[in-house]
Amino acid sequence: MSKKTRNSSGAGRQTAQPADKASSHCNACKAPLPSGAVYCPGCGAPQAGAAARRPLDRISLVFYSIIAVSAVATVGGLIWSASQNSVAPPPMAGAPTAGQGGQAPGVDISALSPREAADRLFNRIMVASERGDRDEVLRFLPMALQAYDMVPDLDADAHYHIGLMHAAAGDYASARAQSAILRQYAPKHLLAMLLDYDDAVQAGDAAGAARIEAEFADAYFSEMSSARPEYDAHRNSIDGFRGRIANPGG
Repeated sequence: MSKKTRNSSGAGRQTAQPADKASSHCNACKAPLPSGAVYCPGCGAPQAGAAARRPLDRISLVFYSIIAVSAVATVGGLIWSASQNSVAPPPMAGAPTAGQGGQAPGVDISALSPREAADRLFNRIMVASERGDRDEVLRFLPMALQAYDMVPDLDADAHYHIGLMHAAAGDYASARAQSAILRQYAPKHLLAMLLDYDDAVQAGDAAGAARIEAEFADAYFSEMSSARPEYDAHRNSIDGFRGRIANPGG
């Protein structure tokens, strides 16, 4: 009797399966196999003639599916949250500022780059900080930092954003780290001085704050003549700080 015949009538089975439905039984779980099957449809065990590499079992399939879904959800969640929960950045000159009813124009989520999503979260945190909503700052900070981590080749403007967000959360040590990076772009980087000044004020270091004010005033014209794009992006903050130095009681 052939091996096929012996398998199809194995001991202990009360009813043999017809040959056109199952010509053998799984060598692992003993379930009936369809004719020509190389893997058991029940347990996935390889049968005679199967390739050497076994397909993923059910647990492995679930595990890798979760990893893939999580990766997609992380990126999608950052972009979705940036669009749904952010405050739109200041409009460019000549650009429309609002739609019907005075609302900001809609944003095409699919058009957001990682940097755009990160900047929108930054704006959200800065607005929350200005109104004293520390809870919101702390809630959005991890998401914003993760968004900037996804941006390749962070520029000086992004490092300033990260420093400001850390300062808004009260983490001045991390803000100082971003200031140090900015000073690698330029030893007298004006935005680095703004971060350092806030750090000195928060620490009650009046002498340090005065030293930064003097450094800023000395470097202002030469640095602004460098036409760094981050200076243009934060011109209001730079000029506002310069005004406070020139008119301390104003």
